[in-house]
Amino acid sequence: MKRRIVITGIGAVTPCGTGADALWQAALEGRSGIRLSEESDLPTIPIPAAGYIRDFEPAKFIANRKSLKVMCRDIQMAVVASYLARQDAGLAADAITPTRSGVCIGAGVFEHDPEELSDSFRESIGADAQFDVVKFGSSGMGRLFPLWLLKYLPNMPACHITIAHNLQGPSNTITADSSGSMSSIEEAARVIDRGTADLMFCGGSECRLYGAGLLRYSARGELNRSSDASYPVFSDRSAGIVPGEGGTVLVLESLDHAAARGAKPLAEIKGFFAGGDYSDGSEAGLAERMAHAMREAVRVSELRLEDIDVVHVSARGLPAEDRAEARAVRAVFGGLSAKPRLAVTKSLTGFLGYSAAPVEIALAARSLAAGRAVPSAITGAALLGDFKLTSAADAAPVRNVLVNHFEAGLTYHSIVLSSMRGADHA
Repeated sequence: MKRRIVITGIGAVTPCGTGADALWQAALEGRSGIRLSEESDLPTIPIPAAGYIRDFEPAKFIANRKSLKVMCRDIQMAVVASYLARQDAGLAADAITPTRSGVCIGAGVFEHDPEELSDSFRESIGADAQFDVVKFGSSGMGRLFPLWLLKYLPNMPACHITIAHNLQGPSNTITADSSGSMSSIEEAARVIDRGTADLMFCGGSECRLYGAGLLRYSARGELNRSSDASYPVFSDRSAGIVPGEGGTVLVLESLDHAAARGAKPLAEIKGFFAGGDYSDGSEAGLAERMAHAMREAVRVSELRLEDIDVVHVSARGLPAEDRAEARAVRAVFGGLSAKPRLAVTKSLTGFLGYSAAPVEIALAARSLAAGRAVPSAITGAALLGDFKLTSAADAAPVRNVLVNHFEAGLTYHSIVLSSMRGADHA
């Protein structure tokens, strides 16, 4: 990259609490936000446990209360996370040049509670007790909230964030399942690198706890149905995804822009790689694509494999994916005399969809700023081989971290972050 790009702020709304400090403290304490389900929780099909946010109060952060009416829960979490990121970055109003500041958010089809449409459907039932599409058009639609669709459009988180912070520069939304948020961070870095902006808000948000989304997991056999609140990942006990909800937004800046306003960066983005899944679907094929992503990210960063201290594995809890990633890690780093430690963190929050990758990057950035590895949160025997997991007692230095986000059948992302501790920011 031609310009040095740094992370200066983190905003996180997760099952571990509101704010980056709450997420980081939960990680240090090994305190999971996954909870047993209660009757009042969101799912419309039974699941035993999930990463619920039960204390979310968006009105405390969003000044324009009327706008909340046209934000679904996913959008609210993204907008609140943007305010938290701005606060964490110390961005005063005069620190944002509107035309040189933008946003890139990963977002997809937002789920909704079917009860929102109940009055409209009830009005559309014909004399034969069947749904009548003509009646729906003539009278059923009239029972919908007039701006209902605006609550669920994927581009609305970016829209509301630009309005909230007067961002008049580049604005983009990337929809590619949960990989879209990793792509949004990479695209935000590219925008800064090519000089189109100096500052970008980026990340993603999603609630994966509504019925339609859970049914998709269930139909594909990917839903963890364990009877407790554990979430074994990267493990011989991996049994599927434990879903959750959250929103995470990062502030990226060019280093010179951050230095000019006296900001203290958390970490530097050294390089990244994104590649499609051209494998044959076998475990070996998946591992080959994952290994390629990791090697290329390190190469682009102009570092050596030996320079990577910690690898944040993707580890979603899908057995074939987890085994393939373990195989890929061994292929890339297994021959080194000093191997990187592995950080496994999905068991902290559950799998947060479009917020999953930004949460992982947020934890990696905070670990670099603190000079210590994120303790792994894992249950069951890990697919480690002779690699070591990070732990609360891990006192080894952390200077360069590799973060993975892999989705079989879609894209493979790896990004390298480096420490700014002791660096000259001027």
